[in-house]
Amino acid sequence: MESFIKDLKHSLRMFAQSPAFTLAAIAALTLGIGVNTAIFSVVNAVLLRPVPMPEPNRVVMFLTVSQQGAGPAASPAKFQHFRLQTNVVQDVSAFGTGIVNYTGGSLPEQIPSGQVSAGFFRLFGASPAFGRTFTAEEDRPGGGRVAVLSHGFWSTRCNRDPDIVGKAVSLSGEPYTVVGVLREFNFEEFGLTPRVWTPFQLDPNTVDQGHFFTAAARIKPGVTLEQVETLPDGEPNIVRCPDVRLVPEMIRLIEAVRKDQDSIGGVAELVASGVPAGLGEPVFDKLKADREREKTAAPAHQVEAAS
Repeated sequence: MESFIKDLKHSLRMFAQSPAFTLAAIAALTLGIGVNTAIFSVVNAVLLRPVPMPEPNRVVMFLTVSQQGAGPAASPAKFQHFRLQTNVVQDVSAFGTGIVNYTGGSLPEQIPSGQVSAGFFRLFGASPAFGRTFTAEEDRPGGGRVAVLSHGFWSTRCNRDPDIVGKAVSLSGEPYTVVGVLREFNFEEFGLTPRVWTPFQLDPNTVDQGHFFTAAARIKPGVTLEQVETLPDGEPNIVRCPDVRLVPEMIRLIEAVRKDQDSIGGVAELVASGVPAGLGEPVFDKLKADREREKTAAPAHQVEAAS
């Protein structure tokens, strides 16, 4: 101990004789400790700390691959296709985030919101503190306006009202009935945690191929990731036929024509509804219309090439 005290005194005298060196050494040590702390924080959050969901090693996210690359995007038609793959996956869920206007407080405000399918909370382990999450009936078209609140929203905007279930909150000017309040739920892995959640209510018979949300699922016990990767690509209606019963027949016809190195065409019918009166009406007896009619009515002349 006496030797340590002597060494310490000697070091302090040396530092006092060279203040510039002392400051540089302290700065280097401070910077090194700060960098190491920052690196450990990132590694701990990204690599060491598990993703906050049940059995994260069995959760998969469906990607859409195109010429522009791959990304975690899904369409309503693809989502319904994924839900049918019950032999390899379960708890197939759709989720997306956005912003909604909360108009139930003293002043309107924009808050983060989430749209999810009924199985989302089970997939990601988000359990209600009280009340419940969405039922399958509420997640269908026409299932009503219902909402699940985050614990933080319930605490700050609803004053921790113990009787909030069954009451209405105003979102973008529409009343939504509260069916439950979640426990603390960390959604930061996928972005800003929503304050309120509403059901997607996707049509199970849709052919909509617009990609505007993310889809994920849990691999069933006994199924490998390789088996999941061999799933069909989720494009059950590549001919975009509104009558899905005719899709297999149309695909067989196209494949037969392709085999014969021939070509085939079709007729597309477009119906526009809700168009304002007068918009799109045909033009009659106008100079431009008369000129176009003269062009199309001009007789064709056959020209013989001189031999």
